[in-house]
Amino acid sequence: MSRSILGLRCTIISSLAVALLAAAPPNNTEAVTYDPGDPSMAYITLTTAPVQLGPGDDHPGMWEYVYDVMHAVGTWERNVYLKGLEADSIANLHDIGSGPRLYHRWGSHSAGGWILWGGFWNKQILPSYSDEGAPGGGGLFNLWELPSEGACVGCVNEAYEYYNEWHTPFDYNTQIFYGGSSGALLDLDAGVTGNDAVHFYNANATAPNAFNIGGLGYTFRVVHPNAPGTIGWEVQGIVGEVVGPAPVSGPTSCLIGDVNCDGFVEIGNDILVAFTNFTGPGSFGKDRSTGDVHGPAAATTDPLGHDGDVDVSDILTIFGAFTGPPPDEGSGGLGGPAEAGDPSIPDLIYDAATGEVTLDADGSSIIGYSLQNATNSFLPAGHTPILAGVTTALTSQLEEAALAPGSGSIGLVFPTGLDLAGLQALLTVNTVSRFLGAPLVPFDLVVVSTSAPPIPEPATAVLSLVGLMGLGLMAWRRRRIEEACTDCG
Repeated sequence: MSRSILGLRCTIISSLAVALLAAAPPNNTEAVTYDPGDPSMAYITLTTAPVQLGPGDDHPGMWEYVYDVMHAVGTWERNVYLKGLEADSIANLHDIGSGPRLYHRWGSHSAGGWILWGGFWNKQILPSYSDEGAPGGGGLFNLWELPSEGACVGCVNEAYEYYNEWHTPFDYNTQIFYGGSSGALLDLDAGVTGNDAVHFYNANATAPNAFNIGGLGYTFRVVHPNAPGTIGWEVQGIVGEVVGPAPVSGPTSCLIGDVNCDGFVEIGNDILVAFTNFTGPGSFGKDRSTGDVHGPAAATTDPLGHDGDVDVSDILTIFGAFTGPPPDEGSGGLGGPAEAGDPSIPDLIYDAATGEVTLDADGSSIIGYSLQNATNSFLPAGHTPILAGVTTALTSQLEEAALAPGSGSIGLVFPTGLDLAGLQALLTVNTVSRFLGAPLVPFDLVVVSTSAPPIPEPATAVLSLVGLMGLGLMAWRRRRIEEACTDCG
């Protein structure tokens, strides 16, 4: 290219840049405080309705989903997720050395970057680029060109090159300084087999986005065998739902209030899980499996989360939908009990002579508990609730949960005559919820009898023995001193 042509080109580009910046709306230069609780700050939306690809397309019979990432002025867009889909089944993944990733992604980086300063984008990665020589010709940086058409002949991205059919390069007005990653696959949800999310990371280390420009951040394309359903998204902590390839390996619908989608709303698997994950209102990345069963307006049957938190609305939804456990349910527990005597752990006090069980808060509190056995040995007719909430009383399990704490005797509900080892063997599940957001822990176990002193768990028994030995040693030393000092005085 001659110097005169190059100079003319730079003059045109510089003039164009000035015109573009001058034409920007006034509020594009105003700082906005980022609020992760405000869904209008950032969101993902369908660019166009999903379509099933035909014989002339790259993946016939598959569904095509195209998404726009939008955000307001000053919004961080560093971490963007599409969640709740069977990500390993995405048909347009490609591996160029770092594992399967999603490369069908366009933004201002692929539209030229900050081309006024010489351009910096890596033409070996993205599926198409803005170029004045694109098919159709004549449009200054506002048409797309494939790598094989001159953008990067012989580069690895020829294998997955693709035109952006939905936006022109000038539609994108962010990411001017910083590049963005391809979509990495992540496994975030145990309810979906394999990887269930696509993660885009934008290398923007110091500011929400260049020049505080909001609007269309970028576009990405997902091709998948699964038909449309509801999946989730997240943009830097803001969460929502969008139409996408619905997972088929997990449940497609759940009962209202059913946290683990097993068809029952019960204490151990639903209420106590929500208690443990309680956050209060806000955006915390919670999903249904952690207790997020209620959205901004109502509870639904969607197996995904709804508003990213576990708050009182979720708790009340679960309470209102309570069904109790499946018939004859009995399951494994959480492991051995904690050391007796810990004031932060409530006590389960068992009277071996009568079978009475007393639950003592012991310096903490009790808002829920689950006791289960595998031999149907409980006596539910003798159960007395201590919490003003929901209750389960079966031969295989005794459970309660409420928002207000309580303690006291739950009645003559255990078989008599057990020692500490027998009590530990009886309880396959021994769980107490102390307060909202606290992890579930086992009760401290204490065995008492009307004809014998209390029998604590082994760790406390050892400590008691050491204490008694210490008292005996002190008495022995005192006698020796007194014998040695018979004439003292």
